Amino acid sequence: MPRRGLPPVCILVSDGYCTDSEGELDQAILELLNLPWGRKAVRLAIGIGDGPGDYDEAGLLKFVSHPEIGVLKADTPQRLVQFIKWASVNASVGASQGRAGEQAGNVNVILPPPPDEPSLPGTLPGSVGDVW
Repeated sequence: MPRRGLPPVCILVSDGYCTDSEGELDQAILELLNLPWGRKAVRLAIGIGDGPGDYDEAGLLKFVSHPEIGVLKADTPQRLVQFIKWASVNASVGASQGRAGEQAGNVNVILPPPPDEPSLPGTLPGSVGDVW
């Protein structure tokens, strides 16, 4: 990656619980954070499910670099697409505006709050049931 490149955006999407041991998960996150671009990455997590216990929110939070955002909860395919678009666009815009510095707890990109309302069906490609 170029020296002055924008930080990468890493989105962890999960529909359940980690199948590796907790030690392996922690080690993988540590290895990511030991990489220069891993430290600078905007790391977000999306949990898929519509009820409590559908995914491991505490485990996903270990990955997240923006605790003020937390784990994004996608209870429909439309919400999943909406969060992926939001993360991609806003992380790029935030990175191009410069470092957030101390204002955001030492993260390098300031992100706005995620969208509260699901996308309207007409805003997705294809038919309402086909988000891809």
